[in-house]
Amino acid sequence: MLHRANLDALDALVELALTWGADRVELANTQFYGWALRNREALLPSRAQVARARERVERWRERLAGRMELVWVAPDYVDGVAKPCMGGWGAVSLTVAPDGTVLPCPAAADLLGRDAPNVRDHRLGWIWRHSDAFGRYRGQAWMSDPCRGCELRTVDFGGCRCQAYALTGDATRTDPACHRSPDHGVVQALVDAAASRASAPDREPLAYAYRTNAP
Repeated sequence: MLHRANLDALDALVELALTWGADRVELANTQFYGWALRNREALLPSRAQVARARERVERWRERLAGRMELVWVAPDYVDGVAKPCMGGWGAVSLTVAPDGTVLPCPAAADLLGRDAPNVRDHRLGWIWRHSDAFGRYRGQAWMSDPCRGCELRTVDFGGCRCQAYALTGDATRTDPACHRSPDHGVVQALVDAAASRASAPDREPLAYAYRTNAP
């Protein structure tokens, strides 16, 4: 998992994987949900950091072709490209929490709140086919512009519903990570702030909030 504090150590991470004899390494940039969202200011890298890391990945891919696969999971905040929401909300996957709550994706608890169905109340098949929680953002009928008229709507599904909710308070809006979103300025401002922090090397590193010391 890559973030501001370790992105510049990408070469060392790949070299470590080589010593372990790994066949495949996923270099996944942090997605900001849950505790990562809580720590976003400390974790979000600058555009320059991401550009340097991307170049290193390409060099390593050339060097390791046929020997080790490197998967680069791009940071959508920086790239301006929305990621498909779990292959489409309620389309291919679900998560059952320890308390029986059923979610279209692991990050959907905050979005659904008390509307999240539970296997103690309904069969899993009914939840998948008939619950409001799973049907709410399934398909395209829920979309508004610019998603409704976008040629990518069957590819990125409007982006992440949980991220749209976290950044705008409205899960029906286009994911602000997308450069076509009217709310994209929210994400740009966050990335610009990360660049400002990166240009002040004497500034003290931001502290992380952990579950054990959170208020």
